[in-house]
Amino acid sequence: MSEFGLTGGIGSGKSAASERLVAYGAGLVDADATVKRLQVAGMPVFDEIVAYFGDKVVGIDGELNRPALADIVFNDPDELKKINEIVHPAVRKDMARQR
Repeated sequence: MSEFGLTGGIGSGKSAASERLVAYGAGLVDADATVKRLQVAGMPVFDEIVAYFGDKVVGIDGELNRPALADIVFNDPDELKKINEIVHPAVRKDMARQR
């Protein structure tokens, strides 16, 4: 079976293209959806993020405060490296399982 990666900037039509491919019978592994699912409160990735960055990245609802985390990681290259070290291996493993 062939595998393809679909990439592009914000608003470039990735969702529309993937919907069309799925309509033609292609399977879909969505990295964005995978990340969001792995970062839900109680998941190991969430716990590791909070252990490193602290409660300042947890919203009043107990879930990840994405804007607060983004403010940290996109203003400090070392913190961006750390979040990538936490998230990327878990996402790769989960996406491989979804294939």
